[in-house]
Amino acid sequence: MDQLKAISRNAVVCRNGSPGDVSLFTLVADGVLTALVVYVDDILVTSSCLESILKVKAYLHDLFTIKDLGDAKFFLGLELTRTSLGFLFVPTQVCRGHC
Repeated sequence: MDQLKAISRNAVVCRNGSPGDVSLFTLVADGVLTALVVYVDDILVTSSCLESILKVKAYLHDLFTIKDLGDAKFFLGLELTRTSLGFLFVPTQVCRGHC
């Protein structure tokens, strides 16, 4: 809980999208954007700051039992590939040509 208090002092937490969209949450703290995407029992945490990701994961772990699966490779039917410019999102083989 101390981690959340430390984050919240200089943070703005938003639920993005339409009023019915409760799957994307953003946190802006000290000029760093951290995003959480929630789908059923999966949570994707991303940020340009590793420390921010670690704080969010530690906070979630204090609330729930979570398992860190490491860097995301697939999410919501997309293959995530890290490049020198960021992430490349590619539809998976199952979805290509059928979505």
